[in-house]
Amino acid sequence: MIQSFAQTTRQAAAIILGTKFWIVVLSIAMLCAFSGPFGTFEKLDLTSRLIYWVSIAVVTGMAGVWVSMLTIELDFKLPLTLVVSCIFGFFVTGFVALLQSVVEGRLVEFHMLGILFMFCFPTSIVILVVANHFMHPIANHLSEEIDGRPKLFDRLENGADVGALFSLSACDHYVEVSTNLGDALILARLADAISECSSIPGEQIHRSHWVALAAIEKLDVSRQKPQVTLKSGRTFPISRARIKSLKLAMERDGRTLGKKPKVS
Repeated sequence: MIQSFAQTTRQAAAIILGTKFWIVVLSIAMLCAFSGPFGTFEKLDLTSRLIYWVSIAVVTGMAGVWVSMLTIELDFKLPLTLVVSCIFGFFVTGFVALLQSVVEGRLVEFHMLGILFMFCFPTSIVILVVANHFMHPIANHLSEEIDGRPKLFDRLENGADVGALFSLSACDHYVEVSTNLGDALILARLADAISECSSIPGEQIHRSHWVALAAIEKLDVSRQKPQVTLKSGRTFPISRARIKSLKLAMERDGRTLGKKPKVS
């Protein structure tokens, strides 16, 4: 759990430090400051409204990103996401109430907290559900970018100790993952497994197989059924339509590693 919180914090920080986050947050804050919703136009001057809405947008935006990334990291389904949205709604309500108390110079009356929550809770649901939908691919990419290891390894029992990924093969509803520690089956689609190891140079050579370029020992296209041989000794068939793209990928990989795999 501690590792999940740490991972969530690193991913959320990467998003919050990005330009897009500040463009969205400040745009919302400016819109609210000039339109003055919820009575702020009558109660506050422009400068005060700017401070008020920028504070709300920045704090709730940061908290919303963190909570959203946590629900993705822990793979929460919709019912549990709604519960988290409710908790997030209480946080937003408390922060808005505190800010109003500072602005008005007196504590917000207790019955007003319920009214504030009625506004904050639906907004929290929308923020987290929509954010989860759009942040899944971002979260996977950031996980690899920050840790330097594929998200796919988190699915493996000994994923933390994996040193090299060799191949992925579709097996009915499962994917066989071959690494330096052996083979393992995970419940996933091949396309999803490939996307979760995008940081590793590789190529899908067949509708059922993907191989890491660093694991290739030999590419044989002279035979009736082309195949690739890995350094582990395993061989896989290659679709003829994919031979050209594989050769190009191997050449690029050869320049990167300083060693060209053998092609016959």
